[in-house]
Amino acid sequence: TEGFGLTAVEAMSQGCVVAGNDTTGMKEQFDKGKELTGDEIGFRYRGVSELTRALELVSSENMDFSAIRERARQVVFNEYPVSKMVGNVEEFYLKILNR
Repeated sequence: TEGFGLTAVEAMSQGCVVAGNDTTGMKEQFDKGKELTGDEIGFRYRGVSELTRALELVSSENMDFSAIRERARQVVFNEYPVSKMVGNVEEFYLKILNR
């Protein structure tokens, strides 16, 4: 799992339902999403049995994921607007250049 959880953020921005390990950056993304929307924005797991269950849920054709997709996209676009992300990259480059 990626430590920052940004791969999952990119997936959520494209309408993908995400299953992620409930640790490090992914946990932060899920926690922030729940804080902002009042509900989960993906499927958390800890351990193999929970991962198996999460993958079964995500791959289910009988479930409507529109609400979870909408919550996830709402969080992504509120927390990671393009202007903010470009500004963060620019700031980082300026720090490197000014050392």
